[in-house]
Amino acid sequence: MTSRSLLTLKKIVGSPVLHFALCPLLCFWLPFFMVTRGMQVAIRGFSGLECSILGLSIPSLPLAAVLVGLWASYYAWGKLTKKRLAALSVIAALFIFSWLTTDLYGSLRLYDLQANWHYWAYVLMTVFFFRAFAREGARKDALIYAAFVICLAVSLVDEGVQRFASSRVFDLNDNAKDALGIVWGIIVVYFVMERFGTIDLKSIPQGRQPLGVYVRNPAVALVLVTTFTLCFLVVSAMFSDPEFWYVVVLGTTALFAAAVAVLYLSRFKTGRRICVATALLLIAGQLVSIGVHRGKGITFHDSWLTVYNGVAFPMVDVLIFPNGIARPADKHHITKHELVSFFMRHEPSILLIGAEPASNLDMYLDSREGSYLVCDESVQRNVQVVVAPPKEACELFNRYKKEDKNVMCVLHATCGGMFM
Repeated sequence: MTSRSLLTLKKIVGSPVLHFALCPLLCFWLPFFMVTRGMQVAIRGFSGLECSILGLSIPSLPLAAVLVGLWASYYAWGKLTKKRLAALSVIAALFIFSWLTTDLYGSLRLYDLQANWHYWAYVLMTVFFFRAFAREGARKDALIYAAFVICLAVSLVDEGVQRFASSRVFDLNDNAKDALGIVWGIIVVYFVMERFGTIDLKSIPQGRQPLGVYVRNPAVALVLVTTFTLCFLVVSAMFSDPEFWYVVVLGTTALFAAAVAVLYLSRFKTGRRICVATALLLIAGQLVSIGVHRGKGITFHDSWLTVYNGVAFPMVDVLIFPNGIARPADKHHITKHELVSFFMRHEPSILLIGAEPASNLDMYLDSREGSYLVCDESVQRNVQVVVAPPKEACELFNRYKKEDKNVMCVLHATCGGMFM
C-alpha cells in the first residue's frame, strides 16, 4: 500500500463524520447483542457488586465513579471554572430528576449500568455530531436544533425497530432518556468542552420582540430543547405502555406548548403578573383542598382525576405507599416479577389494585376480581392481593386505613367510577 493510500485511509478512519455515522450503528447493534447473548443479567449483577471496607459493604460501581471523579478533578483542577462546575451540577440534577421520575416499577439503582445506557450513548452521539458538523461561524442555535432533531430521530428509529423485535421492548420513555442524553451532550459541548465556543445565557432577548428573534437565540434554543425533553420525560414516564403512545404525543405537545407560553409571557411585566397570579391561585386552591380533605383518604376518583387527602392527581394512575405517601404511577401492565421486586420491597400486608378485570394487569398476575395470596419466596412472606373495580377499591382503601391495616394501593385512572 502506497503512502498516499495510507494517508487517505487514515483520513477516512479519522473522519468525524464517519465517527458520527457509526454511533447509530452502535446504538442499534449493542443492545441487541447484549439481549441475544443474555448479558443483561450479567450487567445488572456487575452493577450490584460490592466491596467490604472496614466491615462496611459499599457498592463498587459508585465507589469507582467517585475515585475517577476525584482523579479527574485533581488532573483538571486549573480548568474547573464556575461555569463548568455549574454545567456539571445541572447535568447531575437532571440525572437525579430522571431517576426519580422514570422506571417506577423497575427497582433500578441510581448507578445501574443498564438503566443509564441511554444517557451516555446519546451524550457521545451528540458530541460526535458537533465534531462532525460544527464549523467556525456556524449558527449555534441551528446546530442545537439540528443535533437534537437528528439524534432524537435516530432514537425513534431504534425504538420503532424494537416494536417488531420479540427480544426487545418498545418504550417511549427510553426515547425521552435518549433526548435527555442529547441535552447533556449539548451542555457538555458548550459549557464543559467549549471547543466550539460557549453560550451566554444572559443573551436571551428582553422585552417585546418578534418570536423569530427568540427562536434564533442559542440560549433560547437550549432552553426550548431542555423544556421539551423534561415534558417528554414526565409524560412518557406516566404512560410508558406502548398502547398509550398517542397520549404521550398529545400530552407532551400540550405540556410543552403551555411551558413555552409561560416562558414567553414571563418576558413581559404584565405576563409575569398573570403567571404569578395564576400560580398563586393554583397553590392556594391546592392548600385549601389539603386542609379540607386531609386524612380523609380517597375522596374523589374518575378517569380524569383522583383526589387523595386533598391532593389532586389529574389523568394519571396513583400509587399509595403503606406509610400513606402518594405519587403518580406509571400506567403500566403489572407483572408478577414487578409485584415481587417492587411491591414486596415495601412490605405491605395488602396490595389493593383498583382496575377493571384484566385491564391493566399482565397475564402473569391473576386479574380476577377478589382476593388471593402471592408468595415472595426470597423472603418467605405472603401478600394479600385484592383486585376490585376502581369505585370499590376506593371504598376498600378508606376502610382498610380506618382499620389501621398495612395497605398499598394502585389506582388506575383509565377505568373510571366516581366515588365521593
